[in-house]
Amino acid sequence: MDVLHITEACGAGVRRHLGLVLPALHKRGLSCGLFAFGTRFEPGFKEEFSFLDNTFFLQGNLLRLASLVSAAFHIRRLCREWNPRVIHCHAFLAGVAARIAAPKGIRLLYSPHAFSVNPRISFSRRSIATIFESLLRGRTDAFILVGPGEQADAASLGIPRDKIRLVCNGLPQNIIDEFLSREKARAVLGIPMEERAVVAPCRLEAQKGLVQLLKVWRNLPDVRLHIFGDGPMKGTLEAIISKNNLGDSVTLHGVRQNLYKYMLAFDAGILPSLYEGLSYSLLEMLAAGIPVAASDIIANRIADTLHLFPLDDSEAMLNAIRNALASHANAPVFPFSLDKQVDALVNCYCK
Repeated sequence: MDVLHITEACGAGVRRHLGLVLPALHKRGLSCGLFAFGTRFEPGFKEEFSFLDNTFFLQGNLLRLASLVSAAFHIRRLCREWNPRVIHCHAFLAGVAARIAAPKGIRLLYSPHAFSVNPRISFSRRSIATIFESLLRGRTDAFILVGPGEQADAASLGIPRDKIRLVCNGLPQNIIDEFLSREKARAVLGIPMEERAVVAPCRLEAQKGLVQLLKVWRNLPDVRLHIFGDGPMKGTLEAIISKNNLGDSVTLHGVRQNLYKYMLAFDAGILPSLYEGLSYSLLEMLAAGIPVAASDIIANRIADTLHLFPLDDSEAMLNAIRNALASHANAPVFPFSLDKQVDALVNCYCK
């Protein structure tokens, strides 16, 4: 086997990343396997990667430490059975397990998909991430960063520059052929044609800034917010919606597979993230040409058409959303190409 991909994040952005990259690598003739573990398996995840010759899924309601130990055991076993030349691990826990357990002689690549060191993360979580990255960077042959927003964090962690490879997330140009028309997309999603609708496509966690978004939404009574995703903040968001009587203007839809196909249903998009690697949702909204309001962080500064707003400025966020709704549809924008992304990955794997 050429490359064994390992992840504990079996949904949202990492799933989208693997769902684009693995088929493209397969077409290039690289033999890839996938080991996915943990509790975050979105519906359809396992079926999406059935084209691979080698897959192993370890799903359960284990405590994270127990899950990590179990994953490390299976990584050792799979390396013996599949004999990969390269391991590419995605997201923090997979990065820890793979870099601890992988036998010597296998090239180890790590994509954090956003380092967990942002000042807005809890002190305990930042401390754990910093300690592990310090201990394991010597076991890492290269850090594959998915966007420019990760470079500053890599520098703050003391990761040597010669170990950093910037391989930005990208989309295929023909993705525009997969977008449903506004009428068809709204019919499927049950959105009336006369409704002013805004989409927030993201995992439901503190990183995504959804609590801050809901705080301003009462000032947009004639617009409905459609949040697509799942995650640990679901109960908190439901409570905020109920407490503030937002049920008539906010809908939590849960996970919608291939949500990007329905982007033309919306008048605008919103991405109020506190930090990101590089959001596929943002790339997909830009490719659809819908106006987008986004937090002004490095990872989001990728197109002139974006309506950016400073973090923690509720009034600026509100104005950015209003400006996005008042603007016209944009031409499709492709800041980064999937073909170039895959070219760069192949180069990393073949060194």
